[in-house]
Amino acid sequence: MDVTFEPPEFFNAVIAKTGRTYRQWLTRRARALRDHDCDAGNHVHELAHYRAAIHTALLRSGGVDEYTGKPIDWLLAFENRNAQRGGRSRRAFAAAPSVDHVTGGGLTVAICRDETNTAKGCMTSDRFYELCVAVAAQGPKFCGRGKPCQ
Repeated sequence: MDVTFEPPEFFNAVIAKTGRTYRQWLTRRARALRDHDCDAGNHVHELAHYRAAIHTALLRSGGVDEYTGKPIDWLLAFENRNAQRGGRSRRAFAAAPSVDHVTGGGLTVAICRDETNTAKGCMTSDRFYELCVAVAAQGPKFCGRGKPCQ
């Protein structure tokens, strides 16, 4: 039997603004995660288990990016993320909520911003942390386009 999850307090603004429900968001994210696992050849769990894992991570996060501590724009939770539609760039969704696999194939997930999940990709959390430390240690020495920073 499926469990009903109460939305965290910070999610109530999303519900009030969009008229959507927490269960709709939770189910949509759970399906996406399950489909990702299936496509990657990972063990696939029942949808209820994905919902429970995401709900647990959401409560743990307190509504902020678990990797960076940056705020998440929860009002983007139901926005169409297809960057081609409506002329909105991917950058417009940088602060949108995203669900990240903490370890490949497992059901441990983290709540983060879309930009964080994009940067992390398929790296383990430990590898992502090592990369972030290396980038921070490099500092603003290189700004891209072949030009050093001023």
